[in-house]
Amino acid sequence: MSKPKPFSVKWKWVDLIDRLGGPPGLQNHIGARGIKPPPQVSMRGWRMRNSVPGKWAPLIILIGMEERDEDGLPILAKVSDLWGGVSQ
Repeated sequence: MSKPKPFSVKWKWVDLIDRLGGPPGLQNHIGARGIKPPPQVSMRGWRMRNSVPGKWAPLIILIGMEERDEDGLPILAKVSDLWGGVSQ
């Protein structure tokens, strides 16, 4: 019997970062919470790799839950799902 393949999900970080205003917008959101944001060049790397360091992930998800779009919905509600669903 063969081993089962490990379950792997990929978050759509690029979608969330873009919806929060790209690296400059994300830097502003982090700074508005009194936290020194990482450099934009680092955030551009996150976006290119579609990967965010673990220590920043909870904060960015929180920002996505708190920030609202023009319809009054949380930004995170408009991000593609974990398994690559279609963005709205």
